Amino acid sequence: VGPGRSVATGPDLTGTDRTWGQLEIDPGWLIYVGVPDEVVYGPAIGEATARAGTTLLVVLLGILLAGGFYARIASALRELAASTHATATGAIVPIPPGAPTEVRAVVEQFNRTLEGRDRAEAAERTARLSYQSLFDNAVFGLYISTSDGRFLQANPALASMLGYESVDALAAVAPGALYVNPEESDRLLSESLVSPTLEPREADWLRADGSAITVRVGGKTIETPDGGRAFEMIVQDITEEKRTEAQLRQTQKMEAVGRLAGGIAHDFNNLLTVISGNVELLEDELPVDDPLRGDVGQIAKATKRAASVTRRLLEFSRQTAPGTRPVDVNELVSELHRTFARLISEDIEIEVNVGVEPLTISMDPGEVERV
Repeated sequence: VGPGRSVATGPDLTGTDRTWGQLEIDPGWLIYVGVPDEVVYGPAIGEATARAGTTLLVVLLGILLAGGFYARIASALRELAASTHATATGAIVPIPPGAPTEVRAVVEQFNRTLEGRDRAEAAERTARLSYQSLFDNAVFGLYISTSDGRFLQANPALASMLGYESVDALAAVAPGALYVNPEESDRLLSESLVSPTLEPREADWLRADGSAITVRVGGKTIETPDGGRAFEMIVQDITEEKRTEAQLRQTQKMEAVGRLAGGIAHDFNNLLTVISGNVELLEDELPVDDPLRGDVGQIAKATKRAASVTRRLLEFSRQTAPGTRPVDVNELVSELHRTFARLISEDIEIEVNVGVEPLTISMDPGEVERV
């Protein structure tokens, strides 16, 4: 055991007790090896059994050679057999009072064997509890299912993710029924025939209440005790992540629209500057009583309204420096009403209620217009 390595014990899917080793190698690969416990502990148990047999043989030879001690040894062995039968798990066999040295050796060896067995069983129980704790307390959804669509095992995180009251309630649902699009489940089965590793992919799943969520699911195929195939899968709810990505894309689109609007507004503003300059020259050239001055005045007003529109576009695209100045909110809202009236469809009516008296506030008019 060392850095990047770990050892545990526990059963495999066939129920065979194994000692498991894990080794991490670059780049990020994990190698698992499971050796049956009978291979790990078999030699030790065999050696202990051989030693016990040898000791018993010595005892029997001693009985044959020392007939005078027969009664004493026989009594000690009877007491040993009785105490061994009555000994509970985890307890040691007491040495019969006055037992010969050979009997004592047998009892001590037997007790060592019992202690080794108890340690192995305790380690196995610890490994099972640790695995179950990791499985039950994982923050991601975990499940094992058969290829014909039955849950073999699922953790509480998956049941909670899908809105089921318990793991048992989720187990009553077929894994394939969770997919909004059944073709995605069929594609998963097809890929499992080609490769044992199922690369993570995004899919839309149905919750218990019928609502849809987006998940990232991946895993691998394993062999069941009856020779069939099963899936060990990890599920992550990425609904919020996808929603955030969509909002980011929408923000980027709005930013692009703002830049486009700013560019158009700049070009349009240049044209308005030329128009406004020529209108001022015409007003200076026309006599006061000339009837064309009214038409020129209308052109000047239209030019100012167009300049107001370009200013709003530039403020929307943030190509003009924000700043506060005294603004009449009533006048600002009234101007916006005229702008909105040209933007919305004819079946929508806007009603504006503004104060009679001016309502002047020091503020950034662009911020209020965006609101």
